[in-house]
Amino acid sequence: MSPEELVRCLDFRFVTDALTPEEAIVLLREREPGKAEMRRDGFPGYITSAGWLGYTDDKVRQLARNALAEGWTHFKQKIGGDLEEDIRRAALLREEIGWENVLMMDAIQVWDVDETVAKMRHRVAPIEVVTGEHCHNKVMLKQFLWAEAIDYCQIDAAVTRSPRRRATASPCTTPH
Repeated sequence: MSPEELVRCLDFRFVTDALTPEEAIVLLREREPGKAEMRRDGFPGYITSAGWLGYTDDKVRQLARNALAEGWTHFKQKIGGDLEEDIRRAALLREEIGWENVLMMDAIQVWDVDETVAKMRHRVAPIEVVTGEHCHNKVMLKQFLWAEAIDYCQIDAAVTRSPRRRATASPCTTPH
């Protein structure tokens, strides 16, 4: 599908102050060279299996090793229980996955954003804030991005429910 064909399928209401159809076409054209790489390598993802609350250290280590063996490079740890236990588990996961892989934290809606960042930033640095899968709507997402309140947008296909909604939100996440 060409950039023009894709853009004709999208609903740009409420986002044209951040992204017009014409700008979306330009962005899509700029990304055309990456299509072959994406088809070859796939879209980057993460695994949460080693990061759930309540697992024994041995289980966390084994799941992390299994994920590494399968080629995973991004790991998400659930946090929000006991802070010291979260920090200890983060150190254990980091030991298993190394510093060349990415360790992400998911506060599982126990703490608000400010509390999560305050608790984790000085203990598990560097830290960046991600949202998207539970963002209210594309207007709120756009406002979070404009305010630089988040570092990344994670679009969950199951939550956004439709390719059209995902496709409209996705280009809005690219600063231009």
